[in-house]
Amino acid sequence: MNDIRNLVNQLNDVDPTKTFRSRQQLQAIVDQLDWSDAELRSRIAGSLAAELTATVAGQSDDPDRQLPYRMYLRHLAKKKGQDGSDIATRPKHSVKARIVLCELLGQIASDDQASALKVALEDLRVRDAARRALERIGTPVAVRYLIQALSHHDPEFRLGVIRSLAKQRWGNSMMALRKQTNNSDASIRLAAAEALAEYPETANDAYIAAASSDTVRGQARIGASRVRLAGTLVSFGNLPGAADVLKSVVSDPGNGPWKAAAERELTRINTFK
Repeated sequence: MNDIRNLVNQLNDVDPTKTFRSRQQLQAIVDQLDWSDAELRSRIAGSLAAELTATVAGQSDDPDRQLPYRMYLRHLAKKKGQDGSDIATRPKHSVKARIVLCELLGQIASDDQASALKVALEDLRVRDAARRALERIGTPVAVRYLIQALSHHDPEFRLGVIRSLAKQRWGNSMMALRKQTNNSDASIRLAAAEALAEYPETANDAYIAAASSDTVRGQARIGASRVRLAGTLVSFGNLPGAADVLKSVVSDPGNGPWKAAAERELTRINTFK
């Protein structure tokens, strides 16, 4: 789709007015999309995904980049003694443009385009936008890519992935979060515990409680997560399960505001029985 390609190219412009107008036009294409036309949706999403992963030859800091592009390709091929097929590449579009592409894909992409967002997860500058897009897509394939991102070396990024998984309801995402409650990093353990509280499974209480913390604040987060889990169970109609979780919180040693909250919630649940 040439219109989309041209609009995406304009996102790289230094003129903020042009980039704003291009962004608005791309958003209008997405907003006006007829969702009953699966083929058109697939074509548009495919075009956006192709632009997200598009590359050009050479490194951005190569001084020879000032040459016209075709001449630059010949220059690289001659310099390397190759035909140019394995010349180093860089993203075709700016960081700003690729972030916009991730945002648009989050609105219309399906499993067919999720792989482009998986590639974007590997780029430090756009990975958070790609993560949010996969979170919004929320299909099994998208969630699988998010789970794979839990192995990323940056703990701050992993925290973001955990927050994304907290908004899903798939069995594999819940199992992945359970594993993170045993992580050596306390911040990861606590974030995983809080995420598990969003899943309506009584068994999650044991994993949340196991996400131990040596700090008062950490203990408070665990206690609050257990009470939150009970609230999630109530929302899904599992009053007996919620009562079991709250009784466990009340009977635990130690003291804190979460125990008082558990007692209040337990009293409220008992009135419904």
